[in-house]
Amino acid sequence: MKGLLSALRERNPNLVLHDVSSHRFARYGGRVEDGGLSPLCVFVKEETAVPAQGNVYVPSVAEAEALPAFARVEEVYYGGVAAQMGYCNGVLGQLMGLEYHMGSEFLFAATPLVLLLGCLSDMEAGALHTSRIEAFLLGEGDMVELYGTTLHHAPAAALTGGFQCGVALPRGTNLPLDTLPADAPLLRARNKWLVAHVESEDMIAKGVCPLLYGPVLAVKAVAL
Repeated sequence: MKGLLSALRERNPNLVLHDVSSHRFARYGGRVEDGGLSPLCVFVKEETAVPAQGNVYVPSVAEAEALPAFARVEEVYYGGVAAQMGYCNGVLGQLMGLEYHMGSEFLFAATPLVLLLGCLSDMEAGALHTSRIEAFLLGEGDMVELYGTTLHHAPAAALTGGFQCGVALPRGTNLPLDTLPADAPLLRARNKWLVAHVESEDMIAKGVCPLLYGPVLAVKAVAL
């Protein structure tokens, strides 16, 4: 991990990058030290693929949710509340938007990846400058909880081969809403509040509010 962190810092001099074990991660979430959940990382590594281009997100995978490790996620980490287990894999590294949910999100790094994170409390007049975003490197097998107050989006690839990441959320999160309420402009799907970077023409064209501004942050992956 130290070698990868050093290589990423050298390749990304404009990005302040921390190891996920840093005390700075505490305002966004916590590391999950539970070997009983490691089969979820293994499942994502062995049973899902990295797309050739872009990112792919699948909210719920029945085979993952049938694992005893997922039952532990529901029983212990969500306190008996119904949850879902899917994955997000890809090769992208730009931060063009941020989202948050009501309830924690658990991530299972099947490969090294970088999280670009912000905090709801840092938003001013509903907007956020990218200078308030912090970057954290997760190693293969790392598992973390992101609090509901944490602004995040898809992970960024740390290695040139892309990333694979398991994602657990309260059941129904990120699924389409039949109607988007006019008085909740940030709500874009079930339990998904989303803002776009002012330079994200695609997201803005879909009606996402452009409330993230400043230089577009991007992680340049390395080859090891």
